[in-house]
Amino acid sequence: MDGISLDSKVVLITGGSAGIGFETSRVLARRGAHVVIASESLKAAHAAKLKILEQTPNAQVTVLHLNLGSMYSVRNFVAKFKALGLPLHILINNAGIASSQFVLSEDGLEMTFAVNHVGHFVLTHSLLDLIEETATQSGNRGRIVVVASSQHESARGINFKNLHRKSWMFAVPVLQSIHGLSTVYAQTKLANILFAKELARRLEEQGVNISVNALHPGVFNSSFVEKFAEPAGLAFSWIEPFLKTIEQGAATTCYVAAHPDVEGISGKYFADCQETSGSKYASDMELGKELWAYTEDLIASHANLEDCHLPS
Repeated sequence: MDGISLDSKVVLITGGSAGIGFETSRVLARRGAHVVIASESLKAAHAAKLKILEQTPNAQVTVLHLNLGSMYSVRNFVAKFKALGLPLHILINNAGIASSQFVLSEDGLEMTFAVNHVGHFVLTHSLLDLIEETATQSGNRGRIVVVASSQHESARGINFKNLHRKSWMFAVPVLQSIHGLSTVYAQTKLANILFAKELARRLEEQGVNISVNALHPGVFNSSFVEKFAEPAGLAFSWIEPFLKTIEQGAATTCYVAAHPDVEGISGKYFADCQETSGSKYASDMELGKELWAYTEDLIASHANLEDCHLPS
């Protein structure tokens, strides 16, 4: 990121108050971007803002509440963000969870899928018109970045029929976390990549000046990894030496979001700051179209699609 200026650019990042999300916020703010941190915890978001300002006193950081597990909250967030009157050059869908318990969102969806995929789907589409308008007015291609994971390789497609039903594995304590990470979480990360590629395809067909790319940040040292190591029978101390630092984990996100080398590239999957291939399911365009239609049906049954700018 040396020598890259993001002056006058507005970046919106979900989950930008902790982990690689915070590091991404810090780096982009240091490069001159006006960073908008969308977080379920306003306390954590304000703390993140203070940390950024300590290092970069002239940084522009705005915090807003966002609960991705609620379609109502997402639409409310979008209304508040648009009321700020800011342009939007870069959207980073970074937030993610992996619940070891079977929990339904207020919309009746499995929580991990609701937050990691559906919430970001609604958010992205609700902001597409603004990103497109900003790209037109600024002459700079808009960017949408979707933080996925190599864990998607554990998914053998997406089980649309049973996504929101409680698996028998959740009834066995020792299997709860393993199931939550390897099955549900993996499918949401596959959904992230498929969504990015399908959205990129649709926008390109329409001649919209917005690129969409997904990425794997790497397995980094965090409470997220530690949370699942123990139930899986792994000693965290054994795997810790092989993990990336938070700074290394955020590097690919920052690269895809802001580096000139990525200008004009869309519909790709990145890892370690370079294009790479995911699983065969991640390149299944028919599965991507099926996921798109499935998600539209979910949203239509819970929310007013008039709030979303959906590319046909």
